[in-house]
Amino acid sequence: MKTRSITLSFLTLCMTLLSGNVMAARAASLSVIADGLDQPRGFNFAPDGTLYIPEPGVGGDTDRCQPSPSTLFQPICAGNTGKITAIGVDGSKRTLLNGFSSLAEQPSKNQGAGPADIGFDAKGNAYFITGFAGYPGNRDKDISQIALDYPVPDGQKATFPPSPIEDVLQTPDLAKLFKLDLATEEYTEIFDFGLYEVTQNPDKGDYVTNPYDLAIANGKAYVVDGGGNASYEIDLETGKAEAVGIPRLIVENPEFPPMNPPPSMEPEVNPLGNGEVIEEAVDGNPPSPGGAPPTGEPPTGGGGIGDLLPGLFEPVPGNPNAISIQSVPTGNAIGPDGAVYIGEYTGFPYPEGQARIFRIGEDGTPEVFAEGFTQITDIEFDANGNLLVLEFSNEAPWKGENIRSLPSSLTSVAPDGKRTVLVASGEGLESADGITIGPDGSIYIANRAIGGGQGQIVRLDGIVTGGPDGKSVPEPGSVIGLLLAGAGGVSFLRKKQQPSS
Repeated sequence: MKTRSITLSFLTLCMTLLSGNVMAARAASLSVIADGLDQPRGFNFAPDGTLYIPEPGVGGDTDRCQPSPSTLFQPICAGNTGKITAIGVDGSKRTLLNGFSSLAEQPSKNQGAGPADIGFDAKGNAYFITGFAGYPGNRDKDISQIALDYPVPDGQKATFPPSPIEDVLQTPDLAKLFKLDLATEEYTEIFDFGLYEVTQNPDKGDYVTNPYDLAIANGKAYVVDGGGNASYEIDLETGKAEAVGIPRLIVENPEFPPMNPPPSMEPEVNPLGNGEVIEEAVDGNPPSPGGAPPTGEPPTGGGGIGDLLPGLFEPVPGNPNAISIQSVPTGNAIGPDGAVYIGEYTGFPYPEGQARIFRIGEDGTPEVFAEGFTQITDIEFDANGNLLVLEFSNEAPWKGENIRSLPSSLTSVAPDGKRTVLVASGEGLESADGITIGPDGSIYIANRAIGGGQGQIVRLDGIVTGGPDGKSVPEPGSVIGLLLAGAGGVSFLRKKQQPSS
């Protein structure tokens, strides 16, 4: 027995060394729990087992638009197509907040911003955040006036000029944190990310906000802002907030997408307002600006991509072969140690293998915890202390044929740092953008999360992370059985929540 144990340990060590400390697990099959969703991202189980799925929507009115960094400055337009879908323990469906404010790229309806994530405190109270993906000064008339009156400090950038007050988007419910009464559907504002970005600008970069992911622990909400490149800690009772900017990423010899000459367009339809134009996205792909430098050479101005996409990256002084890009934090989880962990997507041109995971401890300073990922969209700890890392794609999205169906992957990082690939790229997950541990210990993922009507919540069958005591729990035989397992106030590990101390 002892000899066999040593042999197995040696083989495991060899496999780890040969694979760069990344090991593959047996493939998991996917069971669809909900489908037909509009760009689902954050979602969660309530204490009674009900599954709540915020849907950012597909925007709408093409008369209310603004350029957005999320779409490489293609216009995103406002509508009232956001909502929250609830699936009960008996499989019944209910729609909450139907007709909520929504922004999305038109006509593709990609890159939705609206209800973005939902969470529950230890008492079962519900909270949700809303995204925005743009310059907050164009959100509504009140904040527009504040933005016009508030001076931009020296050294900071107002990348997006404010629209005339009469032309703002009129979406006052976006870029905020709310408390939600699930019975009456009434919601109460707790915090305004747009206002904070306009007046404080935590990362000291361009003025953009897009609240993306919510975690709740010990009476506080933890939110990452993918537009503002910041992590927030917000007291749920007082609304008092502290924010820290997430460090930019230095990329050596960046690879840029192939560029096409800009098409002929009337100046008034150009969202940039600077005489340059960007062609429309095709089949859901990011647009291709014109006049780029050769691959591997950073732009130097003169009509190149740096002029077309202002604020997305900067040259690095003293290093002509490098650029500095924004972090774009998108994943957010509270670790077993009580620290905040943050996964980043990385900004344009979305370098492969460069996404980082940060840890923010008691001193409030973001430190790199793990790296070497590509386009992280969410992270979550399971009951055994493993960090689950969901990657939207394993290559730059502009390389794919369709941003709605890019091959995604899921990796588990053990407490000792060993990585196990739970779902490899191309094994069923596509453009995935949210993860939750269910009442049964199974992993649930927001799949096909780009575009209207194709979103899914899927369960990974064959992989059970363990219950709240760290032990395995029986794998459910049906969706109804799964949901019933969470009914009646059963204690379980919910997404990004720990009991109050």
